[in-house]
Amino acid sequence: MADCFNKPNFWLYDKKLNEGTLKFEDYFASQNRQVRMFNYIDSILKSNCDEYGNKINLNLLIEAFPHFSLFFILSMLQSHHFISKR
Repeated sequence: MADCFNKPNFWLYDKKLNEGTLKFEDYFASQNRQVRMFNYIDSILKSNCDEYGNKINLNLLIEAFPHFSLFFILSMLQSHHFISKR
């Protein structure tokens, strides 16, 4: 969700997940980011990490799927109540 609003995001790994960590590793790989996890919120606040999410060139994505992009934008606007659902 943070990527949608261009906000920083970090991986807080405070307990072992039964499902494993593949989804996090996949996300970091898709963002061309180094896989980095933090065990405590304090460690995030103290870090000098300047890597933020959403390093995907969204213009290329929109060009590749123009109709999907319009649908996605409209659904996002509706879900945040910027436009009414009809």
